[in-house]
Amino acid sequence: TAAPDESKRILIVEDYEGNVVILSYILDQMGLEFDVAQNGVEALQKWSSDNYGLILMDIQMPQMDGFTATGKIRETEKDKQLIETPIIGMTAHALIGDKQKCLDAGMNAYVPKPINENDLREEIRKLLNISEA
Repeated sequence: TAAPDESKRILIVEDYEGNVVILSYILDQMGLEFDVAQNGVEALQKWSSDNYGLILMDIQMPQMDGFTATGKIRETEKDKQLIETPIIGMTAHALIGDKQKCLDAGMNAYVPKPINENDLREEIRKLLNISEA
């Protein structure tokens, strides 16, 4: 018997309920399980106590932004020699240089908001190695 595939569990880090609903819908449609964290602090807590295949990281959040949270995750992974969790950065303020900032912060990909469903699905599939159903 195969254990549930933990590598396909997603952590949504997003403080705006409307976006959580959209992301939940997309992940449900893809048959992926997920948890939600409202900010970077909560994201770090959930990430350190659970196993996620991917993190969808909002950039602008109260308490701790996505860049800081990503940095802390990458630091911990390095210290504990963990496999790197793929992180997709999401931001509504799609400024020139945002994508580079996300990548510099240690994120693997970047999706501007409002989220384009197809772009997001494609990035998730790429990072989780899921073939299109």
